[in-house]
Amino acid sequence: MDKAMLQALTQQFKEAKEKDSFVREHGEYHRQLMKRAAELLRLERLESLTGEELKGFLEDLDAWLGIRFKKGFWEKLLGPQGERLPQVREALGDLIRRAEAGLTAEDFNALLKALPGIGPAFLSEILSCRFPDRYWMWNAQNQKFFHHLGVDVKGSLPRGRKGDQGAEYMAAKGPMDEVRAALAEALGEPVDYQFTDLFMYWANQQTQPPSLPQDPWVERIAEWREQFDLDREVVIRREGEARARALLEDRVGQFTEEDLRNFLAAVGASSSGRGDRFMPTPYGQVEKIAKSLEAFNQWVERLWKADESQVDEVLDAFWEAGEVEGAGISLPTIILYLRDPQRYNVWLPVMEQGLREASGFQPGPPRKASSYRAYNEAVLAFRERYGLEPQETDWILWAVAREPEVSLQLFSGFTDDTFQFLQELGSLPLECC
Repeated sequence: MDKAMLQALTQQFKEAKEKDSFVREHGEYHRQLMKRAAELLRLERLESLTGEELKGFLEDLDAWLGIRFKKGFWEKLLGPQGERLPQVREALGDLIRRAEAGLTAEDFNALLKALPGIGPAFLSEILSCRFPDRYWMWNAQNQKFFHHLGVDVKGSLPRGRKGDQGAEYMAAKGPMDEVRAALAEALGEPVDYQFTDLFMYWANQQTQPPSLPQDPWVERIAEWREQFDLDREVVIRREGEARARALLEDRVGQFTEEDLRNFLAAVGASSSGRGDRFMPTPYGQVEKIAKSLEAFNQWVERLWKADESQVDEVLDAFWEAGEVEGAGISLPTIILYLRDPQRYNVWLPVMEQGLREASGFQPGPPRKASSYRAYNEAVLAFRERYGLEPQETDWILWAVAREPEVSLQLFSGFTDDTFQFLQELGSLPLECC
């Protein structure tokens, strides 16, 4: 962790704490949320907790902002007629008992399963509101803050556990405690995890780009999510990815032709049932890839086991060798994506086109690791900007690629300052306008 940067940020926050109305107002708002959590989330109180009380509390949490447009959240959690309320009460009671005893990674994962629709950011905020001195929030803002300070929580997990949400949450405690302690020292008073989260959010805002014009993709993406039930699509794709990942963990380097077919079917899982998620490759390329099965096994094993510092070298070697027929640009990046969907994205021409329409992204030469890196960073930025799950990003960019008139509306509203900022990031070509 960059201790010098952390110290500088805490000192800046100390100076801004009393003057910044955002900090004062949100600090008070969080205190009210903690009071409500302490009242509602007690074992004896849960017996009479109503669906409306639960909705009111959850919709006031910060995590609600990230899912408020998602269709069917309440039906998933409480049931179409609210019939799951007793199970939710029981799960919340279990949350309190486990948290009081001392939460483990396994506890965190069990609670996620017991509360359908509640993800890690939502669950961690509930825990932190109820136990602000014992449990921390873990969301995109926290991860962004740590990224700026050179901390990679997920990357610190051992191979095979990088997709374990409970393990990731528990691994965040060490660096979170460092930030909490540094903040308390700077302010000269104790702080809880809720206030630490507020500081981290405030710190992230100190490096924001110039304000952008109203973005038409926000509304369009919300419409697509509801119209095409992308929540269901995400579940189907996530299940397919889990099957593909399990095959890699068990059989990497030793795939038979049957393993290959099962792997590509799992990778391509979608609501269409055709296995065509990543068209055109590997969709319809099974026979070609099967002809290169030995080379497929060798290269996939290298990609699956490569250290982060070796990935670019292996990618360039893969494309230069051209030994896996039908692989295209997507197949090796699918392996990276399955390694860590939060870090890597699948490389597809249609996704490049979507990025061009949404932000003016200019792709580099194909089949080059450097081009993939630039593309991957652009997709990650797109995902963060619109709060997208990895499993829906390719669907959204596919749809964006087919609505270029919306991108023209977006470009027409940019200011000169905004263009300059995006050009410096490499998101726009200098001659775009």
